[in-house]
Amino acid sequence: MPKLARIALGVATLLLFAVPAEAQVAKAESKKSSLVGTWERTNFPGKEYRQLKTYSDDSHFVWVIYIVADGEVAGAGGGTYTFDGTALQEKYLYGSGNIKTFIKQPPPSFSVKFEGEGWVQEGKAPNGAMLHETYRRAK
Repeated sequence: MPKLARIALGVATLLLFAVPAEAQVAKAESKKSSLVGTWERTNFPGKEYRQLKTYSDDSHFVWVIYIVADGEVAGAGGGTYTFDGTALQEKYLYGSGNIKTFIKQPPPSFSVKFEGEGWVQEGKAPNGAMLHETYRRAK
């Protein structure tokens, strides 16, 4: 099984366990303006790492950063989100390493702008760092 498929399967498994069964009811949202799906960060600093982020249609998200060479997970986190088409708010419920400190902090808010086949996320992370992240649908 290719490494990307193993990582995607791991992310999907995390979502299955993090999301209650009764919450898995699909919402009618336009795919064009929706975050629902799995995304790959395109501006990650350093080619040795890769980041995937998945938004479910029941308001849960999960992300993972892994080392490309060996597939080792370097960081992961997730929780719930709200999205109105331009503003994204992520509430962390779990995470690895320093991400665990985000759980007790107020949820950060980000602006989202769809561009072509992807989107740009900007705003302040829970640790105060300014973010400018670009994503495209994972293939």
